Amino acid sequence: MLKKIFLLTLSILSASMLIACSSHKFDVSVTPTRELSKTYGFYPTIEVDIAGLSDTDAINFTSYPVDKYFLDSSTMRAYLEPITFKFSQDDLDAKVLEGGSDDFAKIFDKEPAYLVVIANLPYADKEQQKLDPRKFILKLDDSMFSVDHDIYLKIGPTGLIKTTKDDAFKSSPKAEESINQPIIKNLKCEGKEGSKDLNCRELYDNEKKAKK
Repeated sequence: MLKKIFLLTLSILSASMLIACSSHKFDVSVTPTRELSKTYGFYPTIEVDIAGLSDTDAINFTSYPVDKYFLDSSTMRAYLEPITFKFSQDDLDAKVLEGGSDDFAKIFDKEPAYLVVIANLPYADKEQQKLDPRKFILKLDDSMFSVDHDIYLKIGPTGLIKTTKDDAFKSSPKAEESINQPIIKNLKCEGKEGSKDLNCRELYDNEKKAKK
């Protein structure tokens, strides 16, 4: 009887863990900024890696040089088996590691203690911070599912910056394109006979529908 109760309890706990695992997933979004073009005079080609780290990996990775990490011969990069996003002058769209995707599972099936994002920016201001700002390392606490909210990072001229969804978009080259788009308004204009002056106003929604 006790054995049956134990097995039943174990089954319930396992089912609860599976439900928790399937419901606690988050996206990691990476967006280039317009500041890149202002700093370099163009949008440089950038690779951004996302990977999971164990506690031991995190100790070794913290002091591992970014430039060495992105060499073709890098053993650290091969060991981490990261998911890689690529940005260039012709591809400035935000890239997203979607929670629940195969790429997400590739990282989190290893039950990492940390999540790391690293960018091969051509320059970093190493004097201001002990940790190279081209690295973003997130502690996942006691559970790999401890993060409940999506993560938004933007690529600045000297490193990765954690931000909000709105700020990431406002800082992006795509936002500048949106700002420069012409604004189209439907106007209704009326003038008096014999006068060159016109009184114009924007049509209300019901007037727009009637016009169609």
